[in-house]
This record gives sequence, structure tokens and C-alpha cells, in this order.
Amino acid sequence: MDYVTQVNATLRAELAKFDTSVVYGQNINAGSRLSGLAKGLSDIPGCKVINTPNVENSLVGMGFGLMLSGTPSMFLMKQQDFVLLGVDQLVNTWNALRSRGPFVPFIIAMIVVDSGWEGPQSSFNNTSGLSNLARIPAYFPTGATEIPLAVTGAFKGGPAILAVSQRMFKQEPIVAGSNSDLSVSDSYVVYGSKADSAAAPQLVILCSNFSLEYGWLVRESAIRRGYTVSVLNYVRYEERLDNSILDLCASATRIVIFDDEKPGSREGKFLKDALRLTFSEIPVITMFRNDVDRWESPSADRLEVNINAAIG
Repeated sequence: MDYVTQVNATLRAELAKFDTSVVYGQNINAGSRLSGLAKGLSDIPGCKVINTPNVENSLVGMGFGLMLSGTPSMFLMKQQDFVLLGVDQLVNTWNALRSRGPFVPFIIAMIVVDSGWEGPQSSFNNTSGLSNLARIPAYFPTGATEIPLAVTGAFKGGPAILAVSQRMFKQEPIVAGSNSDLSVSDSYVVYGSKADSAAAPQLVILCSNFSLEYGWLVRESAIRRGYTVSVLNYVRYEERLDNSILDLCASATRIVIFDDEKPGSREGKFLKDALRLTFSEIPVITMFRNDVDRWESPSADRLEVNINAAIG
């Protein structure tokens, strides 16, 4: 099952839990249905699907209105750039409402054009900035384990951002293999592997945004070279390090941080600064998009990965 099919199936399963719900957005019940992301939503009992015009600020406000009325809803946005037109509602309306909870879910599920450069209105890839600005949780369905965690997290209640990678639509999501020791929390997934030798160097890889596949390339190469490797992939955006992450990093001989957000790498830079301050004796390597890769200008389709620099 490819990425977009698995995300769609998980969304449908969550929406089916409600007696009534509303899903709305541009072209979600016509044509390709956002390349399959919105496929079959009208078949869900009690789910009303509405094709809307391009009035993003009003549509974000509509979601808050449905939330106040007790109706779970999801605004499917065909590219993240368009949410900038709804920032007034996203920030100011939510500030006026946030103390009134608890709320039913209101999800803004947005396709992030993270494939590089597809024009000045199809290149915004800055979910952490939106989450930080609006103080709304943001979730990233990336691998096969992370997709249900991210979707169910977004449906917990109140407004939430669900960022979906366009680049991965037709790819098979990464699946933890038999050589992975899997550990799952609400905010991240850890894929562990142990080398044959207890004295093997230990590599810890932290992945933010949609960078799991890049971290996975380094993981597979490091395992072949005899490393013990742990990959921590964030499911939810947050700028904090809990004790489990600190304990994991404390055992490392090398730490690598991936963040393919554009621009900024906000979470990645927080991790870099925090870990270098906490573990000054451990090399911390970063793999980010260059700061000159501004969101409104051309950039490479994929994050450049230097495996030898990552592993050392």
C-alpha cells in the first residue's frame, strides 16, 4: 500500500468513529480527489463532504465554527501555501477560543509540496512555523508506524495540523523490519538496532519533518558498517527533549540530525543547539536544507545526504 493510500485509509477509519462529521476543501469530491488523499470520504456514514471555493480564511473560520457546535471536521487543503491566507483565523480566532475547551476535533490536513521547486505558490514547507505561530499541534505521518500515530493524534480534539508529504504520495512507507527494536510514544518513534559487537560505535539519528527516508539511508549504511544505530523520528512537532531522548543520546558516539523543512529547520536547529550544549563531547552532525534555500525560490527536489559525513 503506497503512502497516500495508507493515509487516506487511516483518515477514513478515524472519521468513521463519529456519528456525524464534515470534510471540506477544494476538489475533494471531484476529479482525482487530491490525488487520492480524499478518496471515498463521501462513503463514510454520517460524513458530509463539501467542495468549496478558494476562501481559506473563511474556511478556517468555518472549521472553528463547526468545532464550537460540536461537529468534528477536517479541512483538506491542497497545498500548505494556502494556509497563509487563513492565518488570521488560525491565530486570532483560536486565541479567543482556546480557554473554552474541551473541543471536538478540527483538523487542517494540508499537502506539503516538499519536492523542491514547483512555483512560487507551491513551495511552502514550514509546518513548525505554523504550529509555533498558532500554538496548534502539528503531526507528520511519515512511515507505516507513524501514519496511524499522527492521524489519531490529530483527532484527539481541538484544532490540529496534519502535514502530508506530496513527495511520498506514491512511495511505499518505511516499515520497521526484523532488525528493528521498535519503541513508540505519542511524539516519536524509535527504531533501534544492535551490532554484533558490544564495543561497536553507537549512532543516534534524529529525524524531523519528512526526513525519515534520509535518516533511514544513513541507518542502513551504518548497520552494514557494524554500528549500533537508533533512529528517532518525530511524529509531532515539539521543541523539547524528554528524559528518554536524553538517555538515548547520552549513549551515542555520534549524533546526526535531519530536518528537510524549508526554510528554517526550526526543530532541527533547536535539537542541534540543545544537544551540543548538553553533550559537548559528542559530535553532532546536521543535515538541513541550506539557509539560502528560501521557500519562494528554487531548491533541490531532495535533501542532499552525505552518508560518509554523517557516519564519520
